[in-house]
Amino acid sequence: MAGLEAVDILNEFGAKIRPVVATHLGEPAYVNTLGVSSDDRSVVILILDLGPPDANGAMLLGYFDPVHAFVNDPSHSLLRYSNALPMVFLNSRVLTEFGGSVSFRVNQFLLTLAHEFQHLHNFYYNVGQQQIGQMDTWIDEMLSAAAEFYYTGQVDTGRINYFTGAGYNFSVNGKSIDSYNPYVAMGQNHVAWGRPWTDVLTSYASVHMKMNWLRLHANDSGIFRDMVLSSHTDALAVSSSAEAHGIATNGWPELLRTWAAANWLRSGTELFGYKGEPPFQTGKIETLNKALNDSVVAISDSRYVLGPGEFIYVKPDSSPSFNVEVTDNDIFYARLTSTGVDINGDLNEDETLLAYNTRTNPFSATLQTRALPLPESLVSSSSIGSLSTNYSGPLRVTPPPGPHGVDMVFRDSGVGGVSAQGGSGGVSSQTSGAPAPAPRITPNLDEVLRERLRALEGE
Repeated sequence: MAGLEAVDILNEFGAKIRPVVATHLGEPAYVNTLGVSSDDRSVVILILDLGPPDANGAMLLGYFDPVHAFVNDPSHSLLRYSNALPMVFLNSRVLTEFGGSVSFRVNQFLLTLAHEFQHLHNFYYNVGQQQIGQMDTWIDEMLSAAAEFYYTGQVDTGRINYFTGAGYNFSVNGKSIDSYNPYVAMGQNHVAWGRPWTDVLTSYASVHMKMNWLRLHANDSGIFRDMVLSSHTDALAVSSSAEAHGIATNGWPELLRTWAAANWLRSGTELFGYKGEPPFQTGKIETLNKALNDSVVAISDSRYVLGPGEFIYVKPDSSPSFNVEVTDNDIFYARLTSTGVDINGDLNEDETLLAYNTRTNPFSATLQTRALPLPESLVSSSSIGSLSTNYSGPLRVTPPPGPHGVDMVFRDSGVGGVSAQGGSGGVSSQTSGAPAPAPRITPNLDEVLRERLRALEGE
């Protein structure tokens, strides 16, 4: 392989990637060494051709398939493909076709390994060791983002810039938007992971922002390890760990509200920003008003649907008469002032309204009137079968998960531009100079909104 031999991969995994995950994310007994004795649990790193970049430049870098964690069952439609081994799949083409220098491609390949190993590690711990079921996808992805950071010590500027729109052009209904991310203005973040109305790249950018916000305010003191070791697999794992580290001590609603305020204010003080760190100060977060004015989204019947964990910023008209103490089931409101957030009192003309949905389950509520259920679609993986590391015969290759199960990221290309890369990659190298704007072709957002409404209202 170009620039990297198998022994190099094993050495890097054993000497750095695995210890980093163990230190910051807590390593379970199921996957404890790279030894080959029968008493040990090996990790299989299967490197194969997963295909070149597509026409849009997106490339699958790798994936973890939990099917291989279970005993092979020839009569089961999925488990008959199981290798009964803890394993990850990596795309060999990353080393030749990812873009940038050889060292850059090697770096991305190893970052993918760190990212996917966290997924494997998390699954074996929660489903295998604790037997409490699979962690919510958005939390699992946040922990993989943490694994990337602790492996390199660098933030992913490509993801940060994608979230704020810095250096990116979005093409919406034939109109170029180059000053903000329209999905963020519409309320999307990572909690509604994989829902049909979401942009997966915005989900990854958002979860990277949340991870860094928690990391900075916890002072790198083990907050992500606490999440992994939690007895919860949902938002309680995040909010309880944050509370233990002095961040938003009144539970999930306060945590969501405070992080939303941090993205809007990006202050260098208290929790309402990213401690003034330069990578997080680029670009601009926009209001729903801006998305309306740019015809990115339309509101009918004075309603706007917020998915689980979503929030929007709204500027009042010239004479607002809105009291933020009003709630609608899981929808809450707050005032964003110049210095922070307030959940009481009347909204002033110079303030911004924050509306946020505190649901984290697959349910939603409208901004104005009523709660709308979504079909329950989450099934505990622990009911499939027992975990095993027994192996015999040739390795089987299972296809990657569906479009929302494959990790997709936008990242700096390493050569001064920005490229779209799909896969579960990691943190991009810092590049010299500002990245050149890269066209980002989005779906027709009118249709995205209709899809959002159909999904939330069960149409």
